[in-house]
Amino acid sequence: MRRELGICLLVWAVVCAAATWAAAAETEGVDLGRGQKWVRSHPFTIMGVSLVERPFDVELYRNAGFTSLLVWESQEEVLRAASDAGLPWHMNRHEGMRGREPFSEKDRERIRQVVKKYSGGVGWIVNDEPGDEAEMRATAEVIDWLREEFPDMLAYSNANPAAPWHERDMLNFARILRPDVLMYDRYIFEPDNGMKEDFFWNMAFVRQIALVQGVPYWSFVQAFEAEEDADPEINGRRLPSESDLRMQVYSFLAYGYTGLAYFVYDLGGGFERGVLEVDGTPSPLYESAARLNPEVSNLGRCLRMLTSTAVQYVPAEGAECPRGTVAWNNRKYGAAPAPLDVQSPERDGLIGWFTDDDGGRYLMFVNLTHAEGMSAEEGAASFHIRFGGPGKPVTTLYRLDRESGQVEPITLETDETGASGFSLSLPGGTGDLFKIGDGKFPGLE
Repeated sequence: MRRELGICLLVWAVVCAAATWAAAAETEGVDLGRGQKWVRSHPFTIMGVSLVERPFDVELYRNAGFTSLLVWESQEEVLRAASDAGLPWHMNRHEGMRGREPFSEKDRERIRQVVKKYSGGVGWIVNDEPGDEAEMRATAEVIDWLREEFPDMLAYSNANPAAPWHERDMLNFARILRPDVLMYDRYIFEPDNGMKEDFFWNMAFVRQIALVQGVPYWSFVQAFEAEEDADPEINGRRLPSESDLRMQVYSFLAYGYTGLAYFVYDLGGGFERGVLEVDGTPSPLYESAARLNPEVSNLGRCLRMLTSTAVQYVPAEGAECPRGTVAWNNRKYGAAPAPLDVQSPERDGLIGWFTDDDGGRYLMFVNLTHAEGMSAEEGAASFHIRFGGPGKPVTTLYRLDRESGQVEPITLETDETGASGFSLSLPGGTGDLFKIGDGKFPGLE
């Protein structure tokens, strides 16, 4: 109980600091950071990880709704196909880590030749899950050089905040590497409908650190199956269902994440399935991703322009909040202009609050219902949301339709107390984005 209280206090303290930073940036005209400028000037990043060197079907990849590609190490065939098709690529490079030669001029020249030979490069992910401070500093050296050598490309790395990692280790990662985006991975779906309990905790404290640092934050999405004992680090992971996949992705969106990487798209040893099967044909996850990713792109046009100001967990009646979450409590919180009441929720939900550069207020509501083998349709749930209480009343509300990308007004009904509200039905794991006051969503131009 004491630890849970400490986490909640940490969440609140960092959220307040982040809100203060955002307000200062707005009032004092502080320039956006390098990573933030990049995110705002590019389509919302949805990429799959390519692990194997074989002929790469760009059309199959694009039809799954991915906006860029993450190539793991230098895969000539994959890079050539992406470059020829005009598909933006990010590349993972392992450079300068313990057990390898220091980052040399030969390494630098090899990277220069990759960029020269294959057009479309937009980012570098240096190493993967660097552990101790020595590995972090070696990674930082490469990131610094890449930033100077390729000023138009992102330079970042990837952390794994699972035990024995905690908030302090993630803070060191952000402080030492100074990445353009703060990225991490945590794969949560276990056999027999199990799920890692630290999903929301990880999401929350990575978000907190990134907001204070003033950098965008991204995450890997579990999109694979691995048998038990195939690899100690990913021991026993099940292929996510459609509702599982949506719950992951829409939760990240509600927490303000502006880039996602599916691990994995195509795959080699140690994994049973990814978005593709081992033989390169679509797995059951492919169609789920192909339906979901265009929705993310539509909402991402706006979300990449917003700042996350608060996240609240809405437990179903009689349920408890997961570790590391802040409970919704029907009172003014963060960026909410008036108290928001979710009336007698039957399923768990999530509320993400945002603001834009002009002070516009937004909320995303997510239906968190998911389970092994459950489709989005099977996990559908309805929520009744009401605005009321003291403060500026909510009289107009607009939704950015996730399927069409169009803005539509929401009809609000007023009850006998003068409070306005509406009913919302969402598929399992799915969310909707709303703006309070007017229908001007930035990024849609």
